Amino acid sequence: PGSSDPEHSWWGWANGFTAYVDWFQIAESNKIAQLDPQQVLDEENLFPGLVQRLPNGQINYVNDPFVNLGAVLVDGIDFGGSYVTKEYNWGKLNIEVDASYIYNYAVQTIKNSSANTAFGALSLTPSPIFDEEDSFDHPDLRLTGSFFYSKTVFGIDTVKTGVVLNFTDSYHDFNDNFKGTNPTAVVQPNGFVHRIGSWTTWDWQISYKFGAPEEVNAQTPAPGYSKDGKKIVGEKAISPKREGASGGIRYWLANTTLTFGINNIFDTNPPFSDEGYGFDPTTANAFGRYFYVEVEKKF
Repeated sequence: PGSSDPEHSWWGWANGFTAYVDWFQIAESNKIAQLDPQQVLDEENLFPGLVQRLPNGQINYVNDPFVNLGAVLVDGIDFGGSYVTKEYNWGKLNIEVDASYIYNYAVQTIKNSSANTAFGALSLTPSPIFDEEDSFDHPDLRLTGSFFYSKTVFGIDTVKTGVVLNFTDSYHDFNDNFKGTNPTAVVQPNGFVHRIGSWTTWDWQISYKFGAPEEVNAQTPAPGYSKDGKKIVGEKAISPKREGASGGIRYWLANTTLTFGINNIFDTNPPFSDEGYGFDPTTANAFGRYFYVEVEKKF
C-alpha cells in the first residue's frame, strides 16, 4: 500500500523514530551495613563483646562494626523514545524522552542468621523485608525530555537551541514505615508519613559550533575527458569548491562550540522535606535558576 519511495510511503513518518523498553533487576547480597547500636544494646545477649561496660555496669562504648548482613532487590523499567528529522531548508528537529520506573525496591537489613566479624561470630535474627519503593531517595518515577532545533549555516557551522524537561515524582519523606512493612518506624505524630512533592524544572540552552572546512582532493579524470564525461583536449584537474572559509581565525575556531544556557529557568524551589536541609539533596538541589557559559574545543 505504500510507495517504494520511503519518504513518500505511508510509514515514511517513522524515519528517524526510535523507541525502547528495558526491564532490569538488580540483586545485591551480603550488602555491607552497620548494626543498629540501639538494637545491639537492647539485645546485648545476641551480640557478645560489642557492649563494653565499666566495672559499675555503666556503658563505656558500643562497638558497631561493618558486616555483610543485608540484601537488596530492585526491579524496574527504563523506557523512552526519540524522533530526529532530516535537515530541511528550515532546519532540523530532535525530540527525546527517557524515563525510569522502579516498581520494587525490597530491602532486608539483616538477611543472615550469623556473621563473622573482627569481634567474633555473631548470632543474628533476620529482619523483615522492607518495601522501600517510592521512599526517601528512591522515587519510583524519573523522566527527562528534550526538544532541540538546529540548522546548518555558512555551509559548515551549526546553530542549535532547545529546552529540557526534568521531572521527579513525589515520594515518602525520611520518617517512613515503608507502607507498613516496618511497624516500629518513627513517623509523623499523627501516624501519617509526610510525602515530598514532585519536582519539575525546565532548562534552556543555545550553542554555535564552528565546523571544519572539508579537505579538498584534486580529482583527475581520464585523459581527454572532463569530470562529467565530456571529451576535452588534454588533461584537466578539477577541484571542488571549498565549503566554508578556512583561513585566519577560522582555522583556530574549527570544531569549537560556544554554549550559553539557563538551568531551572523558572527558579522552581525544591519540594519541602521535614528532615535535614528542608529538602532531599539526593533528588533535588537549592541552586535555583543559574546561568552558564561553556567553550568546547575538539582537536
